[in-house]
Amino acid sequence: MLSGVQAFAIAQGAPPLQVDRIDARLFYHHSGTVSEPISERTALWNTIIGAGDAKEPSTSLLVDVIVKGVPGSYKPKVMVRLTTTSEQTGKVVSQQTKEVGVLSAEGEYHVGFWLTNTGCEPLHLTARLPGGNERKVHIRLSAENEHV
Repeated sequence: MLSGVQAFAIAQGAPPLQVDRIDARLFYHHSGTVSEPISERTALWNTIIGAGDAKEPSTSLLVDVIVKGVPGSYKPKVMVRLTTTSEQTGKVVSQQTKEVGVLSAEGEYHVGFWLTNTGCEPLHLTARLPGGNERKVHIRLSAENEHV
């Protein structure tokens, strides 16, 4: 196990942190559980009533931004920003920033974000670290069944 001083020292010469991926999951209102990570194949129509691949009604998303770097390292005050944009209007509907902590022994840190009022509007999620490293995900929420 590294001490805080060792982790800080490693981070100073370490390569920059990277946003590895973004996992978004539906929050289910009846059970208080979450879905498997949403993929491009997930049918997300009328999730507010539990339709499509939603097992229950859902109007919120838990977004997990996975940051990777040197195992056990820590860079003070490094923030990851999650920007959520409406596909229909192009407007930013949410912007949240959270600090990245000490990376695990596997070199990962999971940063959780909560998005509310995610009804039937398709969204673009962008997770960005200082220096321009970013990942994007498209969440295809819809009011209509696109698979008919």
